[in-house]
Amino acid sequence: MSTATSSLRALFERGGYIRRPDLDRLDELGSQQYKKGYEVRLVLHTQTEVRQTKRWLKEVGLSAGNPFVKHTRIVLPIYGEAAVDWFEKALRKSRR
Repeated sequence: MSTATSSLRALFERGGYIRRPDLDRLDELGSQQYKKGYEVRLVLHTQTEVRQTKRWLKEVGLSAGNPFVKHTRIVLPIYGEAAVDWFEKALRKSRR
């Protein structure tokens, strides 16, 4: 397993989370009103961590959105179903 993969997995396990769309709500409201999609969020502490995390994401073929501050932490979103699948696969491998 690469350093990037194990580092991203450790960051996720420290405080990351996955958001998935509510498919029932999407059916009810339609895609023009319900804009939520697949997303992984990593909770980081410093801008240095953000830069390093973006490098690791690039190494594994993913890219991040723009970081934002939530309370006292920096959240780095990674959008798309492929990102959710990648993190779920990496987490399954770590639990073996």
